This record gives sequence, structure tokens and C-alpha cells, in this order.
Amino acid sequence: MPEGDIIFQRLEAATDAETAELCKILKITKTNNPGVDKTHIIIELRKAAGNSVMNLFRRDPHALPYKRILIDVADKLHPGFGWTKYKMGDDSTEEQLEDEINKRILERWQEELEKLSPEEREQKAKQFDEELRKKGVPAAIRETIAGAITGAAVGALGANYAALALFYSGTFWGVYASVFGVATRFLIAAGAAMAGIGLLVGILFAAVFHLPTPAYQKTIPAVLVLIRIRFRLKAEKQCEED
Repeated sequence: MPEGDIIFQRLEAATDAETAELCKILKITKTNNPGVDKTHIIIELRKAAGNSVMNLFRRDPHALPYKRILIDVADKLHPGFGWTKYKMGDDSTEEQLEDEINKRILERWQEELEKLSPEEREQKAKQFDEELRKKGVPAAIRETIAGAITGAAVGALGANYAALALFYSGTFWGVYASVFGVATRFLIAAGAAMAGIGLLVGILFAAVFHLPTPAYQKTIPAVLVLIRIRFRLKAEKQCEED
């Protein structure tokens, strides 16, 4: 395994629920051995992200850099034609690429919210807040999310890592589906990765982009879970410092 592998580091910090979600996305049968699960997740993610032909020539199943995976995902989610500016040989970091992916997803959510009238957004925000309250989400996070919905201002999430971590969770998108009445076609587009993140991909991208290839149906949701782990860890650190 590459020294300092970020995927491994994220999985070391993953909760049982996050590990289980990655297993579901990558179609891995979970074992009672967390170490086996983590190794299998890393191998399967890289296998899905790697070119099927190139995979045949890779002797090391851990050889594909996480940065390469992130560039491919960022390119896939890039609006319009063409690719992002990011290259393997540039000085961009993995976190910068994750931030680019997060930015594109929030922009897509912004566009979805702007399709609603101010009155509709306010009504949905109240419903959303009530459902999150029932699930025990703290008031400060609920207020941030409600403000983003009411004002169609997703920038309100900003550096509120707790709100961002919630945004990339099954809890958030399960509530979103019930409050916003997600169309069946979006649920179908989410495919087998219906563990929240797959639903996010289906809702925000299926109507705009052609359906991802089977590999991207695994890679994109899995990367979003890894990003969520980073946001959760940052939120926890913020709480310790406050």
C-alpha cells in the first residue's frame, strides 16, 4: 500500500456506518473483521476507478493514486464539455480536488433550489428542519441547512464542516427525498448505491448528465463518502477547539 495513502487514512478513521456504506456502494460482503473490510474496500475502489485494461497490468492493487481517482471524478462532474484544469503532475493537493468536487455538487444543489419559489423553499425548509429535529440533529446544524434552503444559498454551509458532513449522509438525503418528493426516475438513477450518497448522485446529476458507467456508479459515491469522513473529522476537531 502506498506510504501515506489517504484512502487508508480515511478508512482508519471511518465509523462502522461509513465502512458499511462503502461496502454497500462497492458491492462488498461485509465481514466481522474490520481489517479485511478496509483492505477490500481500498482494492475494490481502485479497481472500479482504474481503467479495466490498465488494471490488468498493475501488479500492485494499491498503485492507483487517490489523486488520479479524484481528478477523474472532478472531470466527470465538470459542467459543460471538456475537463478540469487538474493534472497528475500539477501542485494541486487531494484536499483541493475534494473541495472542487464539493463545489460542483453544491452548485448543482443550488440550481435545484433556485427552481423553487421563495415560498416553496421556506415551506420545505420548515419541513426539513422538523424532520432533522426528529432525528436528533443539533439546532445549529439545522439552522444552517434551513438557511441554505430558504435563501437558495448553499454557500451558507461554507466551512461549517458539521453541516457539510450531514449533507453527505444518508440521513440528509433520506429526509430530502421525503420532503422534496424525489421523482422515481431519480431513485432509479441512484441504483444500488441507495445508501444516501447514491441518492445524492442520482438526484443532482441524473437529469443533467448521462447516467454514469457502472464504474462511476461506484467511484463517485465512494469518493463522496471519503470526503464526508474528512468533513466529519474537521467538525469533530472544531468542537474540541471550541
